[in-house]
Amino acid sequence: MHSLFLPALVSEMNGKYHLAEGKSFPRLEVNVYNIEDTGERDVFLTGAKKEIAVSGKAGNVQYDPLRRTCVGISKLGTNEAVAIGA
Repeated sequence: MHSLFLPALVSEMNGKYHLAEGKSFPRLEVNVYNIEDTGERDVFLTGAKKEIAVSGKAGNVQYDPLRRTCVGISKLGTNEAVAIGA
């Protein structure tokens, strides 16, 4: 059932606001991924790893600049999720 609405929901969340002057800006400051879709899940979990140099430290550290969140469907249902403290 979620396959009917979840792609449209994620698409709308990743959409933009359009102003009268022809300018636009993102609806959210993060990218939203459909965790139920295997392709989007892989991108969400992989991220965009980069190595950066940190001053005062020998060598580089890994950094993930991809700001992201995901949307999924509860497998428990509301009653069980609330019962276990969600």
